[in-house]
Amino acid sequence: MPNYFLFRSSDVTHQECLDRMLVGQRDDMKSHVQNVKKGDIIFIHKTSKLTNVQSQFIEGPFFAISDGLKDIEPEAWNKGFPWQVKIEKKSDTVKINQESFKQFQLQYSVMKLFFNFEIDKIVGRKLMEEIGYTVNYTENKIESNETLNDIDVDFRLRYQAKYRCEDG
Repeated sequence: MPNYFLFRSSDVTHQECLDRMLVGQRDDMKSHVQNVKKGDIIFIHKTSKLTNVQSQFIEGPFFAISDGLKDIEPEAWNKGFPWQVKIEKKSDTVKINQESFKQFQLQYSVMKLFFNFEIDKIVGRKLMEEIGYTVNYTENKIESNETLNDIDVDFRLRYQAKYRCEDG
């Protein structure tokens, strides 16, 4: 059963995360990064300056293809984030805009600027389902449904259906 993690990036580091398919944290986050195991699900929270919080988003899902280790790529981010996890995309990623964070019970907790590093399984599953994935814990499978773009996700979050119909 995968766990869910939320790595931070900035205007300066975000593109390098995507180019290297690598996420990282400082030495003081070592114990958290060591909890990441191959197969876990990673989201990236792109932060921005306090004056521009509306440009923040969460991007994902990415899938850990390594455990959390020190210096997978030692030169990454000018050696600023030595505790790293190698990631991959299994399909297009989706960006969840800042105004939709509350929909997933994502509340800033660390210095009122950042989210917790580990995402609760219920919240992680809700994130995955909202962006088009089915998480099946009994068979330990994650399946991609239709790919949604950023606009679809934002629309579905803002205008949720009050009723749901299922064949059965």
